[in-house]
Amino acid sequence: MISSTYFKAARVGLVRGEQKHLMWRVKRHVASSSVWRVKLRVHFTTCLAQKKLGAEPGRRRRDEPGVPSATGFARENDAIAGLAPLATGLASGSTVPGTQLKLDELMFKFLSHEGHHGVLSRLNAQHIPPLRLPQSRPVVSPKDLSAELLSEADRYFDCAENESIAKNDFVSICKGLCNFPTFLNESLCRRILEVSSSQPQQERSEIDDEGKDASESKRDGNEEETKRGPQGGNADGCDDDAVISKSQFLEFWAREMEPFDEHDRFFRLLKPMHRDYIVSEDLLPHLEELLAYHPGLEFLESTPEFQEKYARTVAARIMFRVNTSRSGRISRREFRHSDLLDVCHQVDEEEDINLVFKYFNYEGFYVCYVKFWELDTDHDFLLSKEDLMRHGGHALVPKIVDRIFEQPVYPFMSGDAQGRMGYEDFVYFFLAEEDKSNEASIRYWFDCVDLDGDGVIRPWEMKAFYNEQLTRLQSYGHEAISFADVLCQAHDFVHPRTEGAFVLADFCKPDVIKISGMMFNILFNMTKFIAFEQRDPHWIRAQHENPDFTDWDRFVAVEYARLASAEEEREIEEEAGWTTDGYSDFDQDQDRDQSWQYSGESPF
Repeated sequence: MISSTYFKAARVGLVRGEQKHLMWRVKRHVASSSVWRVKLRVHFTTCLAQKKLGAEPGRRRRDEPGVPSATGFARENDAIAGLAPLATGLASGSTVPGTQLKLDELMFKFLSHEGHHGVLSRLNAQHIPPLRLPQSRPVVSPKDLSAELLSEADRYFDCAENESIAKNDFVSICKGLCNFPTFLNESLCRRILEVSSSQPQQERSEIDDEGKDASESKRDGNEEETKRGPQGGNADGCDDDAVISKSQFLEFWAREMEPFDEHDRFFRLLKPMHRDYIVSEDLLPHLEELLAYHPGLEFLESTPEFQEKYARTVAARIMFRVNTSRSGRISRREFRHSDLLDVCHQVDEEEDINLVFKYFNYEGFYVCYVKFWELDTDHDFLLSKEDLMRHGGHALVPKIVDRIFEQPVYPFMSGDAQGRMGYEDFVYFFLAEEDKSNEASIRYWFDCVDLDGDGVIRPWEMKAFYNEQLTRLQSYGHEAISFADVLCQAHDFVHPRTEGAFVLADFCKPDVIKISGMMFNILFNMTKFIAFEQRDPHWIRAQHENPDFTDWDRFVAVEYARLASAEEEREIEEEAGWTTDGYSDFDQDQDRDQSWQYSGESPF
């Protein structure tokens, strides 16, 4: 938080109009350090510019009875330009070129500028507490840890040999003392060893020039210890025979975990130490540990290639729902606003992985991967427009497929030179297509339909998609519904604030979010549009039977049952020696011996 001394200085040094505006700015933007720094910089720069012009902020000057004159603008711009170096230093928190002023001195200089030295003479810049960032925490040493934590640590470590515990025996501490899921035990041990191995390097950086020669031999020894890792561990990994001492654990906990709450601790463990965000690749090592130890995933142990696909699918599902900014980076704020922490604890407690419907269930992965495999006829793990057109029995109109490949939502993660869709990109599309009742999916399709990218969907954009939908409906002999009726129905679904102008917030209102996504089905998904118009009794019954299920949960349950039944029938036919494709039994045996990667059937 910003120190109260700053507010005191603001009350003394700023006129009432400035004080009120400053208080509102700080309260409004304190949640984001980058935002509130820039806002404060702009506000203080404007205040100082107005002081230099002899005007009271918030009031018009005498030469500005209504709109500021051109002369007034020129004078104000000149004043702002003169304060540019000072404002830049305030925004970045670094020193101003040619001076040694830090951020707190800059604040003080702002408050004491232009004739306020006498008023603020009682205040000294060095007495003002340092400006603390919203996400920063005080430094804690092991001796400052709570007595309860120290007592618990003694209970675990004192009974161990040399007060050190092997990695495989550290699970009880990971779960009982640290309150992390057990599948993060490997990650926790690796992080403890990483923090321990980085400590000598930090200590060396604090040695002054006079002590460098005297500590040369000690530095060489520390470098060697850093390379091999403490207690026999590896600084880059965590060997099976690595052990963790009590002092290492307490040092790690004091530095990395104690100043933070449960959400921040979990976030800091998932991300690398040198970054303040999580990317998809950061999740894969944790998911590998889940695959190795969770009883509900033991059957995948003999198929490493499917373990990899499961991990990639879960990571993509997490990024799709948690990374609301679609930057490819999960920020601390996004993590805190998600349910990922609770779901991870649920996975740890639940032996049946399919009962964890969010992110982790195997059935969801199975359906995703089989659908992708069926579309990817050449099995190069890339989908072209022609491949995606076959999704759902050619349910989508060509224009929406073209729009997806224009990548309006985010650049494809495949990195293909020909602009083809990779597996993770397909998972994003598939999640958005089969469940349009959540904000992530609605945002996906909103950006696709918003052709001009102005953040508003207008009737001409909707008609561009519906014209192709109408042509397909007529060709299949269905009743033709005019666009005027569709537009009226869209207003009934979404209830936009402005008639004929649909914004994202209109779709995401709590009272309409469960049904507003149906508008996208009307525009470009013929199969789902017809099912909705005909009020499919199976769909209605499924909603009543499982009211807590999402559309994705219902789709996965039905589709998984269908795919599993088809697989059982195929196995029965193979055991009976039947052939359905003209192959002999010998040819089928030869094909079965080959890798699934070169066959034309489902890999399951």
